[in-house]
Amino acid sequence: MTVKRITNIPLHLLFLLALTASFAGCLKENLEDCLSITVQAHDRSSDVELDTNNIKDLSLFLFNNDFRFMYKIDASMKKKVTILGNRDRELYIVAWGNLRQGSQTFTDPRPGDLLTDCFVELRSRTRATASPYVDSPDDLFRGGITIAGSKSKGGKVISMYREVGSMTVTLRNLKSFTGYDDNNFRMVVRETPSMMNFNGKMTGDMIAYLPVVSLVNNRNTEEYHVPPFNMFPKEGVMIDVFHGDELIATVSKDSSTGNSINVKRGGLTNVLIDLKSAVNVSVEMTEWGRLYMWKEF
Repeated sequence: MTVKRITNIPLHLLFLLALTASFAGCLKENLEDCLSITVQAHDRSSDVELDTNNIKDLSLFLFNNDFRFMYKIDASMKKKVTILGNRDRELYIVAWGNLRQGSQTFTDPRPGDLLTDCFVELRSRTRATASPYVDSPDDLFRGGITIAGSKSKGGKVISMYREVGSMTVTLRNLKSFTGYDDNNFRMVVRETPSMMNFNGKMTGDMIAYLPVVSLVNNRNTEEYHVPPFNMFPKEGVMIDVFHGDELIATVSKDSSTGNSINVKRGGLTNVLIDLKSAVNVSVEMTEWGRLYMWKEF
């Protein structure tokens, strides 16, 4: 008898073979005895369920009790998804919403890869002196659920929450403060981490954003305005105001409270920089998408 020896089989293929074998029991039985998952999106502050139109794409990443990747499912909001797996072992599922909209890259894990090696990373645009500029992330949602092997049947719900924050900036009296009469101004917002792992923890290099700045006329007064743009969350960010390559001002705190400028998950950071006689900064936090109306002086 000839015995054939199998060598040099990649780990992810061996894991995939073992995974396939573990599904056999559920496949042979009625699917009603299997685990089904429904995903919902919720507001962070109120926990109110959000409209499904907020989520353009939905991805489910399944990991075993050793937090090794098994497989991914591209799903739809509020539609039940049947999950196949070994009922005797714990299962961990990570749900991401809007991950595939293009403003970030993400790990495409192979069977057997560890959860800790899976990340979402912002796309780099260009490079500043010390930090790269990045694209603003899409409206990312994330949620997770751990399911014990003994409970891996019936229906479960994964609640996803917004993982990004947003910022808007209003800049007053810029031309009179600087003495420049042209519109060659720009703002740089820095710094946040460039990566988020699948558990929602921030990591990676420190990076900067280059938001769009537009000149608007507010009651016959010129203001420079940055409409809301998405950012990774961070406590203590700074805003640099430039004319060409000349740094005009750097702000990092509310002038009246001394509190740092923070970007929070699921919130909108409203910043007013008034240069009428000196640099004066006001910061107001509002719920996602609700602009703060600054008073006129």
